[in-house]
Amino acid sequence: MSAYFPFQECSPYAAHLYDAEDANTPMRVLPGLCGDYCSDYWLHCRYTLSLLLEDLGSPQHFANLTATIEEDRRRFCDFLELKDKQYCYPNVLTDAELNANLGLVREDPKGCLEVCLQEVANGLRNPVAMIHADDGSHRFFVAEQLGYVWVYLANGSRIDRPFLNLTQAVLSSPWTGDERGFLCIALHPRFTTVRKAYVYYSVSVKKEERIRISEFSLSEHDDNQLDHSSERTILEVVEPASNHNGGQLLFGHDGYLYIFTGDGGRAGDPFGKFGNSQNKSALLGKVLRIDVDNNDEGVPYGIPSDNPFIGEQGARPEIYAYGVRNMWRCSIDRGDPATGAGRGRMFCGDVGQNKYEEIDLIIKGRRLQDICLLFFLFFLP
Repeated sequence: MSAYFPFQECSPYAAHLYDAEDANTPMRVLPGLCGDYCSDYWLHCRYTLSLLLEDLGSPQHFANLTATIEEDRRRFCDFLELKDKQYCYPNVLTDAELNANLGLVREDPKGCLEVCLQEVANGLRNPVAMIHADDGSHRFFVAEQLGYVWVYLANGSRIDRPFLNLTQAVLSSPWTGDERGFLCIALHPRFTTVRKAYVYYSVSVKKEERIRISEFSLSEHDDNQLDHSSERTILEVVEPASNHNGGQLLFGHDGYLYIFTGDGGRAGDPFGKFGNSQNKSALLGKVLRIDVDNNDEGVPYGIPSDNPFIGEQGARPEIYAYGVRNMWRCSIDRGDPATGAGRGRMFCGDVGQNKYEEIDLIIKGRRLQDICLLFFLFFLP
């Protein structure tokens, strides 16, 4: 009997094998077996079940479970069998349709791409961001919501000491759905020479919730650690509610830092006379653009000279675009490999309320609701 089936969590069809697609049913602890295979497994190897289960939970719980089912083939296979004959193990490995061109990146007739996924890190707790050093070292950094940032080397190993540890400062809670915490990290676009990193996280100041954007310098003695004493607070914005914290930081091709804030929380953008998102005197619900290199006179940041609302009465000069609800992650278009067309365009996913989600193209000076809804991800009933 093959001992390979317990490791099907790496299968591209793991969601089927572990019955993880239906939120109303408990996820299986082992992949589902085909009926004939389960009968053979029971006949030849049933006493190995306890060994497979011993690391998955309470040893006593699984000891009691296996003792009650291993002598009864029907109960044994009720526990392990997956009724779907196409996706059960080992049929899923030999099904011609499921395995045709598996792993190849290609377009289907409608232009959609198949995407291959590869695990590069595990054992993380609520990872929220991953960035590349882009300095020739082939390192990458993974941030956790609790306030850790870890360094992974080119060989896949993780350095024991965190790149950054802000767990004592970050505002978070044990609540599973808490949107606060350490939300993003970005490296200076000239990181090889300007050895600085920028972070976005939630804090509590005199019992007032805020989002904080800070700058850290790389340690003079260790390229795999930031100097924790070097923190320079660039911007703080009061958060009237605990949700809709935004959370994206990135540098554009223009070298400026873009900050994506949420609208302040609750449903319907209720704060202020007409909410935050459409209010250009508020920094919440916005795409902000600042110059982190222009602070010679002690100011925390400079304002790019072509920011769209400079000089407009009542408008904050940091604002690049407005009408944002809760943009969580954004990406910059690398452009067509041959022509460069589209290079530098910025796309962001904005979290919807109860009708739809959207992906927006960020255009300087525009109100995002006017830009148009580029892509409907799903509709709720």
